[in-house]
Amino acid sequence: AKREGCRHAATVDDAAGRQTEVLPVLVDQLFKSSGASINDVRRVVVTVGPGAFTGIRIGLAFAKGVKVATGAEVLGVSSLECLARQAHATRSIGAFAAVIDAKRGEVYVYGVDKNRACWIEPSLVGVSDAINLLRGCKENELWVTGSGQGLVVGQVGRPITPNIEHVD
Repeated sequence: AKREGCRHAATVDDAAGRQTEVLPVLVDQLFKSSGASINDVRRVVVTVGPGAFTGIRIGLAFAKGVKVATGAEVLGVSSLECLARQAHATRSIGAFAAVIDAKRGEVYVYGVDKNRACWIEPSLVGVSDAINLLRGCKENELWVTGSGQGLVVGQVGRPITPNIEHVD
């Protein structure tokens, strides 16, 4: 939620395998585009997974560095919750599910309804179990995002709007 007098900036980049080189550049670009500086940072939000171990570790180390430099609060969030709520912020109707491919026929899944209440707890399940969980959605519209959405879209047996903005 935005607070009056606060500046917010965000960016998305597929930096798989290049996080160490890309993260500082992206943060610098965010500061430049928002007119802020490192000294303006009061809170850093960083994912704690699920996701690529190296990418999570790099993000956590970067957040800790910002905390040491500025005294900013560090807040860890689930990748699943972040994806679902980011999707919800772009479309305020229907339910939202984040599905991340965990490989080996499994996915991480999480869902929120139109009121942002959790209807699927963060879980690691088989693809068929994820499909059954998604079939339990009570909303008229279901939006699915994440790297595993292709594994479930079309299998649920009801209209799903996939890939609002694909973010891994």
